[in-house]
Amino acid sequence: MFYRYKELLTDLITDFASIRIRESSVFVAPESVLKCQILFARSANLIENITSKDSFYYREAERIIFGSKRQGGIHKNEIQMIIGHLEALLKDLENGLLTNIEYRISAKSFLDFFDHAKAYLKQNKKMEASVIASSVFEDTIRKIGKKYCLEFPKLDRLIDELKKSEIITATEMKKFKYFAGIRNEAMHANWDKISLDDFEDLIRGIEKSIEKYLEN
Repeated sequence: MFYRYKELLTDLITDFASIRIRESSVFVAPESVLKCQILFARSANLIENITSKDSFYYREAERIIFGSKRQGGIHKNEIQMIIGHLEALLKDLENGLLTNIEYRISAKSFLDFFDHAKAYLKQNKKMEASVIASSVFEDTIRKIGKKYCLEFPKLDRLIDELKKSEIITATEMKKFKYFAGIRNEAMHANWDKISLDDFEDLIRGIEKSIEKYLEN
């Protein structure tokens, strides 16, 4: 996803650079106005996905786009400004200055996978749901650990260290240990020891943890 964002930003920069300006004018040529509006919309959407609506990047893009709506048409200055803004975002992304993007991308992916698990639960497909839910649970805990520079091969040890470092609470530690037990039963195909309700609890609990530790 990281590399895909870079590609999309590069494409937008190239597309904006191709916008035609009217001869002897400072405004976008009529045949390029629709394309320009589409590119503005795509830029705002992409920047929101990469950062958030509350970020400087999004607010600045919004300001540039709003400022482009002048009497006489879209001014060429705003085209240059949005190009410069996208180039700055691309450079910050490449230089690792958007430190939380990796975790927001992971959060979105994890939640998407949980949607698949929920669909299987509705169909009473315990095995299929358990495989997805268990994997997302473990990946979530490990991603939280990585965010706080804690990486251990054994999941139980990682959970203990998250509590020891006061990253998670005692209640969260107990909850994660409970979910780890569900995961272990699923891995060993002990289907009689786990129920659909167990995985519903796991999904609800880890969704909250994803929002708390990875999305923000």
